[in-house]
Amino acid sequence: MFEEVDIVIGHDSYGTEAFREALGEDIVDIYNWGVDLRNERAQQASEQMQDEYDVRMDALSLPNYDAVRMLAQVIDEQDSADTQSVRDGLADIEYESASGWDVSFDEDGNNEAFQMIVSKWEQSDGEIRNVPQYTSDGRKSMLFYESCFVWNRTSLNGISF
Repeated sequence: MFEEVDIVIGHDSYGTEAFREALGEDIVDIYNWGVDLRNERAQQASEQMQDEYDVRMDALSLPNYDAVRMLAQVIDEQDSADTQSVRDGLADIEYESASGWDVSFDEDGNNEAFQMIVSKWEQSDGEIRNVPQYTSDGRKSMLFYESCFVWNRTSLNGISF
């Protein structure tokens, strides 16, 4: 399918099981950015959603899970759902996300704790898995960053408001 290209990189939907099922083994060696579904908080969130709602979390649903939990935390802390209260609460939030990076905004509205996470579909022992290769804080292999592409790090400002 991808014989003509050296590397395929896509957004977080490329990290979903639906994408894997659609491509089968052709998905091996495709990169995507998004969330780290293997971290402990992601696993706990996935188990909770599976137990309570029979929903399996993926690279698209986990950030939405975090967004709703952030809003709930702010509304609870502010004791108000007023838009200005929510905005002010988000500006001051310290949130440990299940997505693989935390949330803490600086005075310009940039998430200081944001991490770019890049994963790669790998096949090992007959199993295909989406494995984190690189995070912008250097926690994973720098090999991906060095061999595949370079981007303008100033564009990785995370969530702004």
